[in-house]
Amino acid sequence: MKHIVLSLLVFGGILAVFPALGQNVKTLSINAPRPVAEAVAQIEAMGAIPINYEDPQYNAAPDMTGVATWNPGFTQVAQSTVKIPTGGKLTVSIPLDPGNEERLGSVSSVQTAVQSLIEAANGASLPARFSVVVSNGAVFVMPTQWKSASGEMGSVTLALSSVVNLDGSSMAAFETLTSILQQVSATTGSQLQVGSVPFRAFAETRVSLRAVNEPAYSVLARLFDVICSTGVPSARAKAAMAYTLLHGPGTSEYVLNVHLVAGSLPAPDQGAVSRAPTPGGTPAAWFDKK
Repeated sequence: MKHIVLSLLVFGGILAVFPALGQNVKTLSINAPRPVAEAVAQIEAMGAIPINYEDPQYNAAPDMTGVATWNPGFTQVAQSTVKIPTGGKLTVSIPLDPGNEERLGSVSSVQTAVQSLIEAANGASLPARFSVVVSNGAVFVMPTQWKSASGEMGSVTLALSSVVNLDGSSMAAFETLTSILQQVSATTGSQLQVGSVPFRAFAETRVSLRAVNEPAYSVLARLFDVICSTGVPSARAKAAMAYTLLHGPGTSEYVLNVHLVAGSLPAPDQGAVSRAPTPGGTPAAWFDKK
């Protein structure tokens, strides 16, 4: 598809992005429980630049759907029913770099793609509104509003906007990650757990991070940068990581998943991943549902 003009116009604080003359556009058509998270993953794969994502809370009954989970040992009987987001449809037109049909070749083109996503998401019939924040070269997609239990859209306080403090002590990266989530849990009253992470990298890398009343999302990005800079030869492209924070519909629980960015060089032998336990000892069924 070709479009005619590129202009960046601000109307009432809204940035409108229009593709340039002769510029190709890739259309993402998504129908998923978490359509914005799915679109973020697809844009990230096109650009190989980390994009961090935080879920809205799902509190209104129409925005939650029950699904059965099955006990592998008893195939005839459903083990339990859990809630996942009802989700919806989302169509996003992504401006591509000239002469490149599938890739986003620069940070600016990724940022433009994410802005296109935000505009499409905020114009769709979804239970939340989103914004994009770019800080120290990292990209963060965050909700700005979501529906209450009564179905009213309202402003919110984000989990990972909570400030954290670290004293610079040397510790395993996994301990630092756990400390960040514990502080956010204590501040917000929500329960944040570690989900799937490149476990060996977090377990074997020691870090000395200092933070003073710094938003958790910013500290996480710095933590990832330190991990990915450790043990990666300077002659090779640096690996990259991003987080996806998922909310358990109808609960006060979140799970933070950390992934290596596809297309970037992987850090040396990440080993197995960890998964967040539930009281029953198995991973929460919603934590990896996009």
